[in-house]
Amino acid sequence: MPNEPKRGVGQFIKKLLHHLLATSTALDWNLGQGTVEQRRREPSLPHEGDSRSIGLELDQHVADSSFADRYVKQIPDLIHMTGPSAYDYQFGADRRLFDPFIETAWLEPNTLFSHTEATLEIENDELIGIEIGFGGRNWYELKKPLGGISARLLESGRTTREALSLMGKHSRIASYMNPYIPETAYYVLALAISDSHRGQGLGAKLLSNAIETARIAGYRELHLDVLSDNPAVKFYESMGLICMAETIAPEPYREHGVPMEMRMVLRL
Repeated sequence: MPNEPKRGVGQFIKKLLHHLLATSTALDWNLGQGTVEQRRREPSLPHEGDSRSIGLELDQHVADSSFADRYVKQIPDLIHMTGPSAYDYQFGADRRLFDPFIETAWLEPNTLFSHTEATLEIENDELIGIEIGFGGRNWYELKKPLGGISARLLESGRTTREALSLMGKHSRIASYMNPYIPETAYYVLALAISDSHRGQGLGAKLLSNAIETARIAGYRELHLDVLSDNPAVKFYESMGLICMAETIAPEPYREHGVPMEMRMVLRL
């Protein structure tokens, strides 16, 4: 019957949504050079020269959506560089699922990867760095829309059932690497600087801005997760963060080369 295939897709999407919302998926991984929570950001003051940080507030989404549209194609690369092995394990190394997923999540308000949770480092209209962060109490609310994004990518033909099923399986396994994020913590989900602008102190500026944002908002700690092979570990230690937990998931580690994940914390 002509309606049977469509119903099959609908049933698959419903199961997919249930799975993504019921489990703490690898989409929850905070693999970057940073950590996060949803908060109102006061626009950052300009840095020296032509470089400036721009905070995109929730209530400025319409006015500032031009920044989201302008830099959307650069966001997947910045996010991916914060934990390549982990993201490849979850989404597939060819990035045919990762790139459209992150782009869609970036453009939408109020998701883990949304521009509404981001501070951008821009120089001469070029995006050179990003910090995505929010409060622990908003973690699950920001995660919920990700299931809908997966469903829409499937319906539009931009991914396949097989790719989403594998992502769901690997997400469930990888979720065991993630310690709990307290409501009293500000979490940095991602912090990245473009390769051509590293070594200029821009990461320190973005992280310092996140620390100040967290203090003003009344958070007691700043948390982030980083893979142990990431050179950013030394940078975080230099900024005063301490590793409070080390976790390994056997299958990602032994069969896919995903290293130990470190939960790093700064008391505010």
